[in-house]
Amino acid sequence: MTAGAPAGSILQHASVVEIDGRGVLIRGPSGAGKTALAIELLFRCRASEIASALVADDQAFLSADDDTGALLATVPGTIAGLIELRGFGAAPVAASRCKAETRLALCVTLVPAEDSERVADPDRRARLHTVELPELVLPCRQPVCGAYAVLGWLGLSRRLL
Repeated sequence: MTAGAPAGSILQHASVVEIDGRGVLIRGPSGAGKTALAIELLFRCRASEIASALVADDQAFLSADDDTGALLATVPGTIAGLIELRGFGAAPVAASRCKAETRLALCVTLVPAEDSERVADPDRRARLHTVELPELVLPCRQPVCGAYAVLGWLGLSRRLL
């Protein structure tokens, strides 16, 4: 187990944000746009006065809550409050815009555009750790499109438009 990791957790290469009280895990290969989608989600939520926070960028510990069956994402202490701006490096995020942990409600998987879905499959699930989560499969490097899809899935489109 990695130092500082919650008991029974696994380390996932992903970014995590919390939107309106629900955690969103964003995964995909390096360079797919995980951080760009996280930033776009945070920006659009802030502009629309939807509660949101950065939990983790690039890495998150995932652990199952034995009592509730929920999947929790926790930021590794070494990267808490930081987000990587490609071409610049790690940048601090205001403490009021960060959380250390969230309960995950959705998994977003970034894939090449030709492998993405035009309309979300409501039955698609991703198995992470020991928990299944609803999964959106979205095109890589299209953060605006991805942000609208995530916010729509969360039922927040009326607050954006």
